[in-house]
Amino acid sequence: MAHSLKMDNSILYLMHVPWGHIKQRPHFVVEYLRKYFQLNVFGLQHVSASQNTLVNNDIPSSVNVDNLTAYNVPGFINNILARKKLRRYAKSSGIVWLTSPRLHGFVKPLLTKNHIVVYDCMDDVLEFPDAKSDKKRQQKLFNLEQELCGRADIIFCSSDFLRQKLLNRYGALKVKVVNNAVNLPQTNDPIAQLPEEIEKAFTGTKKKIVYIGTISEWFDFDLLVKSLDEFDNFEYLLFGCHDVYVPTHERIKYFGPIEHKYVFSLMKRADVLIMPFIMNELILSVNPVKIYEYILSGKPALVKGYPETEKFSDYVYLYNTYDEYMAVYREIAANNFSGKQSRCACLRYSQCNTWENRISEMVPEINRFMVGDI
Repeated sequence: MAHSLKMDNSILYLMHVPWGHIKQRPHFVVEYLRKYFQLNVFGLQHVSASQNTLVNNDIPSSVNVDNLTAYNVPGFINNILARKKLRRYAKSSGIVWLTSPRLHGFVKPLLTKNHIVVYDCMDDVLEFPDAKSDKKRQQKLFNLEQELCGRADIIFCSSDFLRQKLLNRYGALKVKVVNNAVNLPQTNDPIAQLPEEIEKAFTGTKKKIVYIGTISEWFDFDLLVKSLDEFDNFEYLLFGCHDVYVPTHERIKYFGPIEHKYVFSLMKRADVLIMPFIMNELILSVNPVKIYEYILSGKPALVKGYPETEKFSDYVYLYNTYDEYMAVYREIAANNFSGKQSRCACLRYSQCNTWENRISEMVPEINRFMVGDI
C-alpha cells in the first residue's frame, strides 16, 4: 500500500504500559527511534495498579511523554478524553505505532488511509491471566488484534513463536521478527550506587541468587522454596513488580521494582542470576530481555529451557526439572560461580545484540512505506 504523506514523519507512539513501568521493550524502542523520528509517546496506566509499581524512568530528550488514562472516571469517558488528547497528534503524525491491540480502540476512529500503522507485538495478549480468566475480555482482545493485524502496514514480533501464533490466528500476514536486546552502558557512565536497603541485602556469607523482572503466575515459587529446604547456604533476592503472593520465607527477600539504572549494579553483586518460570503458552512466546542483560553481566545465569531460551545455551545454564536446576547450581558452585563464557565473549555477544541494532532493522521497513515502495 502506497501512502501519500501529507503529514510529517513523526510517530504517535502508544505503549500499553506507563513510562514509569519496569523498563522493557517499548521504553528501549523509544530511546533509539528518537534518533530517526520525532516521537509523541502515550502510555496506558492501569487504573487499578498501585503507584508503588512505578519507577522514575528518565524521559529521553526531544520526546514528549504523556498518559492516556484519567483516574476516577468511567471507562467510556476516559476513552473520549483519550481520543480528544490524541486527535491533534494523529492529524500531524504520519506513523502510528502500537505495542498492544488494547490500544487500537483509542486510535481506530482517528486513522486515515495515509497513516502508516506499525504493530510491535511483544507478547501473546490472549494468554495473560486477565484475558484467560474472562472469555468476553479475551474475545474482545482477539477482535482488536485481528483488526489491528488487518490494518497494520508493518508488524514486528519479538519472537519466532509469537510470529507463528499471529500467522495461525489471523492468516497470511507479513511479519518480521525483531528479537529483544540489551542496552550497553556507556563506558563513561559510573555504575549506580545501590540504595542502602538493597546494599545491606548483599551482606553476609550466603550466596545471593537474584531475579530481576515481573513476578506473576508464571513464577515458580515452589521450586525456590523446595531448593531452600534442601540447601541452607544461599538466599533469593527478587526485584520487580508482582501481582501474586510472594511466600514468606526468611531467605526469600522481595524488594519491589527498581529503576533500570540499578540493574547492572544488582547483577554485579549477584552470585547467580535466575529465570525460574513455569512453562505456559504466554512464556513460550517470550524472548526475554532479562537474558540479554544477564549475558552482558558475565555472571552465571540459571534459566528455564524452552525454544526461545535455547538460542542462549552457549551463554546461560538451562534446566527443565527441579533436579536439573539443583544439579546446575552445584555445577556453578563447583566452578566458583563463574559465568558459562568469559566476560569478553559475553561482551562480544552483547555488542551484536543491542537495541540500537534492533532499531536499525526496523527503520528500513518504515522507510519503504514512506517512499511509497510498497
